[in-house]
Amino acid sequence: MGSTSNLQSTTIYVTHDQEEAMTLGDRVVVMKDGIIQQCGSPIEVYYRPANRFVAGFVGMPPMNFFEGTIAAEADHLWFDEGTAKIVVPGWAKDALRHKVGSRVAMGVRPQAISDVPQSDQAAGSCSLEMKVGVVEFLGDKMEVYLSTANHPHVIAHIEAHRRVMPNQTLRMHLDPGRLQFFEADQTGAALAAAPVESPTPP
Repeated sequence: MGSTSNLQSTTIYVTHDQEEAMTLGDRVVVMKDGIIQQCGSPIEVYYRPANRFVAGFVGMPPMNFFEGTIAAEADHLWFDEGTAKIVVPGWAKDALRHKVGSRVAMGVRPQAISDVPQSDQAAGSCSLEMKVGVVEFLGDKMEVYLSTANHPHVIAHIEAHRRVMPNQTLRMHLDPGRLQFFEADQTGAALAAAPVESPTPP
């Protein structure tokens, strides 16, 4: 869906190609089975998806989802993935406090997973050991297919270099400012996403 400013008219464009929709649209409507899931600007739909369906549909490669339990321990909230615990960022605590003991899904885009920590603070509290499967080189970037014991299909989109090779086990670091949390079911509603500043209009 977009606005054609030169013609002073509104154009509705229907496509199954999410990249095309995000590129052309001033506003994007995501539908599933004929039902509107979310309507908003491309940046809103990408950074603050309304549910797991929208989160998984928008963005390439698709968002990774980890299912686990919210736990309270030592004045922190944790997301227990089963093989390790990820500290819940401060911006998500209030939204997830009532979920202690419940299953939720943590969403992480491939671009928010790295083989180097985002900060010293996040180095140990926001990382998972993963086994490297396939490595696809894309020039200056590469897509790395990873797995944990509980989540066999994880993709990271990282800088290309020689240190990441198939069959390695690496500690992969998640950007705590780019995590998202959803209800645990397959179309679960969004529970928490980091605040994103709207771009300044030209």
